[in-house]
Amino acid sequence: MTPGTLNLTAYRNVPFLEAIRFVGLDFTSGTFALQVRLLPGTAGSALIGLTNQTAGTQGLSVAVTVESSVNVSTLTIQIDESTIDSLLPASSNGQKAGTDVLLHYDLVITGGGLGKTRWLEGTFTIAEGVTV
Repeated sequence: MTPGTLNLTAYRNVPFLEAIRFVGLDFTSGTFALQVRLLPGTAGSALIGLTNQTAGTQGLSVAVTVESSVNVSTLTIQIDESTIDSLLPASSNGQKAGTDVLLHYDLVITGGGLGKTRWLEGTFTIAEGVTV
């Protein structure tokens, strides 16, 4: 399966919260992993690494509903403000203070009847802000 592309933007000085709907899939017992890195294939620890967590805490949570007899899994990505704010521009990667930080991510889900699959990938931009 070819992963979908979904570019995400987090805004500095506020938490990041994004809900993604998967229609026709039941991820009730799914295992989720999302990593944010400087570039695809970058070795070492991820800048942000998210896994299954309880709704309302930093990480990935899922709620499954039935709409018109069809399962709908809503995956929520939550990243705390302090985590977003810790990823400052770095001169080592050509980014200057006051500019957006361009990173990359992908989302791997195990479950839903398809085994371990990369579902989404794209850029993960941290947009600069003014109000602290």
